[in-house]
Amino acid sequence: MERYFSTLVDQLVEQVQAAGGQLRARREAAPRLDDAHTRELVGAYVAALRAAGWLTNVSAEQLETILDLRVMTDDDGSVSLDVDSEVTGSVWGVPGWGTIETDAAAVGAGLAEDELEQLAAMRDEGELTGWE
Repeated sequence: MERYFSTLVDQLVEQVQAAGGQLRARREAAPRLDDAHTRELVGAYVAALRAAGWLTNVSAEQLETILDLRVMTDDDGSVSLDVDSEVTGSVWGVPGWGTIETDAAAVGAGLAEDELEQLAAMRDEGELTGWE
């Protein structure tokens, strides 16, 4: 029984790793968000985090790569914005990008709100984030 369980776990791990690799490859192949929307989204994101006391000692170079923004197209043709945050390590999805969701500044501020919750939890647990 133990041997069977071990084999089953190994198979599940392999499947998860393969699926993760496919997702990473798909994300890397997706186009980046255009420069104008990127500036608007990142600007609102940074402003919201700074207003809450974060990013006070972060260089301009770090801010340039704080969010990796990719436009993902699903098999059904729907488009979403995929956001990979250097601040918390989170990956966020914004469905309907360019159709029902078009306000880059609102998206940036909303992402900051979500990240602030995670940062507060990290701070409460005594973790140093490097983004203070």
